[in-house]
Amino acid sequence: MPSDISTERKIMEILQIMRENGGVIGSRTIADKLNERGYSISERGVRYYLNLMDKLGLTKKVGQVGRVISEKGLKELEEGFVVYRVGFIFSKIEELIYHTTFDTINEKGDVIANISYIDKDRFEEFVELINSIPEYEFIPTRRVAILDEDDVFIPEGKMGIATVCSMTFDGVLVKRGIPVNVMYGGVLRIVNRSPAVFEELMGYRGVSMDPMEVFLARKLTSVSSVIQDGEGRVLANIREVPCTAYEEVVEIIKSMRKAGITGIAGISECGEPIFGVSTSQARVSIVVYAGLNLMAFVEEAGIDIQVFPVSIILNISRFREL
Repeated sequence: MPSDISTERKIMEILQIMRENGGVIGSRTIADKLNERGYSISERGVRYYLNLMDKLGLTKKVGQVGRVISEKGLKELEEGFVVYRVGFIFSKIEELIYHTTFDTINEKGDVIANISYIDKDRFEEFVELINSIPEYEFIPTRRVAILDEDDVFIPEGKMGIATVCSMTFDGVLVKRGIPVNVMYGGVLRIVNRSPAVFEELMGYRGVSMDPMEVFLARKLTSVSSVIQDGEGRVLANIREVPCTAYEEVVEIIKSMRKAGITGIAGISECGEPIFGVSTSQARVSIVVYAGLNLMAFVEEAGIDIQVFPVSIILNISRFREL
């Protein structure tokens, strides 16, 4: 396999698409499916990778119709795909955190965004739903961005909607020189409108799917119940920072709140557990509500949503209340 990480990622995704297809597949179809998965790539770009994969013996050309995956390609996929996905999830998070430029004082710059797709004919219902949500901390912001083809591939009949990802907070910390360890994604139990205990927990390292994607697929949230009754389950994640950064973190949280992005569930004492989860020595745990709680609420209301957590960088100016 090529040593370039970006090239290897795309090759592994193409092999996966070819295996899922089960037969001959063309470059146009592969390009469409790659864009659905968050890769911005043209048909010409796909042809470049397919030619490389032919030379590596991973694929076989079938006349002018397209290509099929080879035995070597299948073997490479079986041996390497899970390892690739494990590395990809965390490295993608780190990359997006690095590219975050959000200035909480001037309310300018780039934030990390989640991508969701909904049917166009249900957009008005979507708007009504999110506007019905009171201002609770577990919905960091009701502002969303409407995506277009210049941002990501938009499937036919769908609308692309971006929500501010909670990892934006980590990006702001890193830009201030505070080292961050992104630890877990989880399902947090809410009691009397206050966070109580994590009922589900999944590390960001060593996994082949984003934890939030897993929890949403398993339908483990009950955001609507929290809104109505103050009891239920929401999505949240945990990161650790040095105890010496505690006071600066508190000030950053205040500045983010002034900038219209809330969502802090709690901060532990130095080295102490929070909501049933232990904290490393000389570290403080910070629990942040996930931006995808907004979409979890919409999905609970019966609107089908396809979600891609921690997907892209967007300028904060793109986000607005509908």
